[in-house]
Formats: sequence, structure tokens, C-alpha cells
Amino acid sequence: MSTIVAVEKKGKTVLASDTLTSCGSMACVNSAGLPKVTRVGASWLGSTGFSVYKNVLDHYLAGRRVPAFKDERTVLDFFVRFWRALHDDYHFVNDQARTDDPSPFADLDAEFLLVNRYGIFQVQDILGVTRYERYCAIGSGASHAEGALEVLMQQDGTAAETATRAVQVAMKFDRATGGEIIVYEAAHQRRIPVKAKRKRTTRS
Repeated sequence: MSTIVAVEKKGKTVLASDTLTSCGSMACVNSAGLPKVTRVGASWLGSTGFSVYKNVLDHYLAGRRVPAFKDERTVLDFFVRFWRALHDDYHFVNDQARTDDPSPFADLDAEFLLVNRYGIFQVQDILGVTRYERYCAIGSGASHAEGALEVLMQQDGTAAETATRAVQVAMKFDRATGGEIIVYEAAHQRRIPVKAKRKRTTRS
């Protein structure tokens, strides 16, 4: 799989991802493109699981307006629409990845991590959406990355440096994480101070 890390620190929010792609049992470290991260409007969206999700997602997003992803509801709404499109427009997608799964919920068989000016959002394989204030990691090396993040967040260092180091730790212990590490920074809203209106004075 892979490891994708999101960190919000010192006023910055970033998404860091490894670039190792597996083609069956072969590691494609020199494959062209970045199959794990997609630009969606003003957000960065990383995915772990089948790399075909990047192809399908790019095709689905072409010429389509996307929301601002301000909260869990808008993120869920987007993925519900995407899930429906997978079944209606992409007939090579199975209805259920695991037919023996007793869960009543859908299974995307992939996880997503979205970052933007409003925060960090994790989308689970069953379409559960959770917002995080400090950090989150997904993928096969997520447990290693989050263990490192618990320590790294208490140290000096930028959001980019912290996220990069967490992915490096995952690369050391997870064989499915490797290649280069690329960091994407989310844009932040600038707070524009409101000038106080000068009170008019009247002469008596």
C-alpha cells in the first residue's frame, strides 16, 4: 500500500506521501506521475489502496465543480456522490469488495486523507468521515507514522518537517512504503483586520 500523513502545526497544514507503487509483486519506484495525491479544488486528497483510484478520481473530477470541503458533511456528500458514480458510470467496479463481510456499510477498499484551509479530514473505507485537529495517518504504515507523530509534534520543527519525518519512520518499518517523499501545503485563509470606523464628533 503506502503511507500518507497530514499534520497541522504552527499555522500550517500539510500532506506528505511516499511514492512507491506496486504492480502486482513488483515495486514500481520509477513510475511516472504521483498516483497517491490529487488536487481537488483548493484541497489536497491522498488515497491508499488500489492505484486505479487515482485514474478514476481524475476522470470523475474532469470539468466538475467541487465543494470547499468546510466540514465533515460536505466531505461525506462528495464521497457519497463519488460512490454512486463508481456504480453508475464505472462498471468495472464491484458492488462489494468483500462478499463475506457482514457489515451493512459500503466498502471502498481504500482510505482517503484530505487537507485544506479548514483542517484535516480522514475518509474511511466505509465512508466514515472524521476531522482531526493535529495529525492523522493512513495506509499500511500508518501505525508507525502515528507513533512517530506523537513524539514529533512535541518537538520543534515545521509541519512539513514533522510530516516528512513521520513518513520516513513508516518507510523504515513498512515494506509497502518507499520511494520519494513529497509534501503538499494547504492554502490558509488570511485574516484581514477590520479597520474601526472613526466616530464623528459634533461641536456644541
